[in-house]
Amino acid sequence: MADPGTTVVTSHGAVHIAVSLVVFACLVGAAIAFARRFAADRGFVIFSIVVAMVIPISFVAGGFVSVAGLIQRTMIVIAWTWLTLLGLRLRTTAPASGAV
Repeated sequence: MADPGTTVVTSHGAVHIAVSLVVFACLVGAAIAFARRFAADRGFVIFSIVVAMVIPISFVAGGFVSVAGLIQRTMIVIAWTWLTLLGLRLRTTAPASGAV
């Protein structure tokens, strides 16, 4: 993240970039892992694989186009939608043993 009008990355920006790379790499891994976990649900598997592909593609594409912010926000909406659906799916498949 550079200050407006400069090309220098601030220390805050460098940390933001590094942490976001780790977080989104973990999301890719989670999408792949849960695609395998819910292999019986073809729709969820396809969506999980799409999410696992969209994240790295959007990071690469964001560096080459003038609408990088739009690409990043679109990827975030897709990833958060997947996380929401995953949470709902896990909630409905949780054991009913009374454990929290």
